[in-house]
Formats: sequence, C-alpha cells, structure tokens
Amino acid sequence: MSGLTVRLTRPLRHFALDLAFVHERGILALFGQSGMGKTQTLECLAGLAMPQTGVIALDDRVWFRGEPGAAAVRVPPHRRGIGYVVQDGALFPHMTLAANVAYGIRREPDAAARVRELLAAMGISELAERYPREVSGGQQRRAAIARALAIRPRLLLLDEPFVHLDRLVRARLMRDLVAAVRAQDLLAVLVTHDREELAACADRIALLERGRIIQLGARDEVLDRPVSAAAALLLGDSNLLDGTVAGREGDWWVVRTGALDWRLPGTETLAVGQAVTLAVRASALKIIRPDVPVPPELARNCHPGRLLDADVRPDTVQFTVRFGDGSEVTGATLPDVYARAAARLDEEREFAVVLGGLRWYPRR
Repeated sequence: MSGLTVRLTRPLRHFALDLAFVHERGILALFGQSGMGKTQTLECLAGLAMPQTGVIALDDRVWFRGEPGAAAVRVPPHRRGIGYVVQDGALFPHMTLAANVAYGIRREPDAAARVRELLAAMGISELAERYPREVSGGQQRRAAIARALAIRPRLLLLDEPFVHLDRLVRARLMRDLVAAVRAQDLLAVLVTHDREELAACADRIALLERGRIIQLGARDEVLDRPVSAAAALLLGDSNLLDGTVAGREGDWWVVRTGALDWRLPGTETLAVGQAVTLAVRASALKIIRPDVPVPPELARNCHPGRLLDADVRPDTVQFTVRFGDGSEVTGATLPDVYARAAARLDEEREFAVVLGGLRWYPRR
C-alpha cells in the first residue's frame, strides 16, 4: 500500500492514544486543543515514542509493528528518513543557516547545490551565512523547514511550525510551505490548533479529542460539515444552543432554542419533540441595517438582538449578540462588511443567519 498507514495505541497520563488513519497525498492536519495527543502522535511517527500496539508504515516500509502473532518491528528515528520541524525550529545556534540546512546531507557530493536550492525556495538565500540569533523568528523557521527538506524525506512532520509568528509572516510561510510540499510530492503531517492554518495548509483534517479521531476527511468537508456538536465546537466557528423540534412550517422544520424559533430545510430527518443541539456558524451571522429590508433568504432566521461588543482587527471583526431571550452568540465578518452595517454597541438590530449556517445534532 502506498502512503502512510497508522494504527496505534499508547497509554498517556490521562487517556490513551487510540487512532487509525491512512494518508496518501498532501498535508494531513492533526487538529485539536492542547493536550489531546497531537504531538504524541507525531512522536510515534518519528520513532521518538513507541506505541503499545499497532502498525506504522510508509509505502512498503514498516517502521513499527506490535501485534500478537507478528514479528515485532522497531525502526529507530535516524533510519526512518523523516523530516521533522518542531515548534521553535531548534536550529543549531553555533552554525550558520546554510550549515544548519546542510547538516543532514553534509557528506553528500551535491550538498552545496542542495542547500542553495532550498534556501532559495524558502526565500532566505541572502541570509545563508548568518547565525540564528542574527535573523528573525520567521527566518529561523524557514531555515528549519529547509533543513527538514534537505534529506529529501518522503514524510515531513510539522509540530506547530507557525506558532508565535505575526500574521503576515505566518501567511507567507504557510504559502511557501504548501508550495514546497507540492513541488517535492511529499506526504506531510501538520500539528495545529489554529483554524486559519487548516484553511491555508491542510488537504485533509483529522480532529482529535482525548487521543481519538472524531472526524477525518477532506478539508472543506470537515470545515463545512462537522459530524457532531463536539466537532463543531472544536473547530471554533459555531455557537451551540440546546433546543427542541417544535414542528413544521411548510417545507421547514422549526427548532426552538429558548424563545427563538429557527428554521431548517424539511429534508432534515427530525421529529417533533426531539431534543437537539443547534450549531450556529459565526461566519453565517449577519447584521441587518435598519434602513434595508431583510432579504427573503434571510427572513426565516432573523431575530432582534443587541450588539454587546466588537473586536475589530485588520482582517476580521468578531462580535457578540444578545437576543431577546438572553441567549448570546458570536459572529464574525470582514471589516468592510461590518463598517457598512454601521452598527453601534447596545443598539437593537435585526440579526440573521444565512441558509446553510445552521446545523443540528442529536442532544446527548
């Protein structure tokens, strides 16, 4: 079988890793909160930690096998040929950037040419003879990625490589990393708890919670269609409201949360009286101007509320709305859209959710 095959269990302090997946192309992002087993999974892939049971294989090479009735396999890290980038880059401080990149291939005849190629690909050719202390954090991270790529790995492991970088530097580095992975036809596993990194880098996403995968799929599938309330909450773009199916209005189901009625397409499989959790996507919440009629497509899920606060940033605005029944939801929009809405704090407005911005899950 081609690609990365993983099936492993490993006891941790508060829970056990117990996961299985196959990854055949591009970047797989392991996404979850801190302490959910993401880095421990990466360490098992690298051989820095050993699972209790299972199989780890890349293409036709088995790196770990621990199963009853099968010969045990334990390939050490240095024989796996993996590129590994840790959070802070971990460059050798006494070496120049060029020497850092060359470290794993320093005995190869084409090492100098390979180093020049990678420094150019990472946009740091002019910094080749500088030491890590003489360059910025983003430039250090670029050198660390170049060093990991130097050995021409089939698998690249990335443990939060963009952490602590400012937004512009991070965006450029994400773009260049994705380009490098595609240019070299690598498999990569990226550990992150940042949703922006998922959108910018991931081809596939595995959502981890307490050592288990609760959803695995293509990037857009996972981001747009979380399979459970827990997955929606983990992704951070949804507000969860407990409700009950109140009935039907023509082709629409009516779900009541508190004193608010929300309408979902009648194709949903619901039953009157059913207890559900309603997920309201933050990016689907719209502020309605008082001098503009509510568009018909928004009128079904439009309620009066008050704007409690707004965090205005260069590329996004996050705001909180309190509806008349006291429930609060968070919205997110672009700065120019927010400016056009001309909303003022504590002012009563109509707030609407676009079709597709509501999903329901069985309440447990």
